[in-house]
Amino acid sequence: MIRRRTLALALVSLLLAAVPACRDNPDESDPSPSSVPFSIETRASATPPDDLVRSTRTVEITEGESAAITFVTLRPPTDPETPAATLEDTVTIRFAAGLDRGAAGVEIYDSTEQRKRDFSFSLNNPDLPRGFAHTIESMRPGEIRRAQIPWRLGYGENGRGEIPPSTDLIFAVELVSID
Repeated sequence: MIRRRTLALALVSLLLAAVPACRDNPDESDPSPSSVPFSIETRASATPPDDLVRSTRTVEITEGESAAITFVTLRPPTDPETPAATLEDTVTIRFAAGLDRGAAGVEIYDSTEQRKRDFSFSLNNPDLPRGFAHTIESMRPGEIRRAQIPWRLGYGENGRGEIPPSTDLIFAVELVSID
């Protein structure tokens, strides 16, 4: 009887010692700032830090006429050795699309967060803004880019739906996979 009691006390002591250690680890549902990742909408809306390298990609609009997409890589690819997306690929992405309102900031008009699902499509789909496809071109899975697309590579001088004519676009894109 004494042995059982000693064993039980030892077990209780071990369990009590383990409880504080468990409390030090945040619960998966803990919404503290350190456990909440930046959303793709936040990445589109926020101005990227100045210390990130800006790149441009010039795209021909018509013979002798072109426009440049400016983008910054917010997160490098998961594996830089994997093949990059080409304009012939079908891809799955997470994205946020916004209207560039200048000093007023970015107004998000569409995103995979709003749709509650990732978006899969062919990069050579003619219904896409050309600048959007060229933003994803050369990305690798896991990479996140934020791009400013001039209106001439967006929806043009006519606009489309809720997108006014001659409006520059902002996209944040995470390449999930090349399918």
